[in-house]
Amino acid sequence: MKSIHLTPVSNLKNAQFWLLAIGAGLIAIHITLTWKSENPSLLGSSLLFWIAVSSLIWDKRHNLNLESGILSSFLGLSIIAILLLKSASLTSFGGFLFLSPLIVALGLAL
Repeated sequence: MKSIHLTPVSNLKNAQFWLLAIGAGLIAIHITLTWKSENPSLLGSSLLFWIAVSSLIWDKRHNLNLESGILSSFLGLSIIAILLLKSASLTSFGGFLFLSPLIVALGLAL
């Protein structure tokens, strides 16, 4: 019988898993905030948007270039940090929920 050794620590060195975890977390935050805003049309369109984007990225996952420079990585990290700070201190569900998918996509792309 062949034994399979799973090494989850070695997966932490792979950039794909980090991007997947960060993206999934940001999507979960956006969907949760949209749900709490009690706007059913925005929730439905947000779910449809994230499903479509995830499907397109999954189809092209082998052709994606996951290398970036230090400046673009720092800029992307800064954009994501600002988004997280704004999400934590959100007092009203104004236009932020409409723009946050674009901001998430820009931050992850950088």
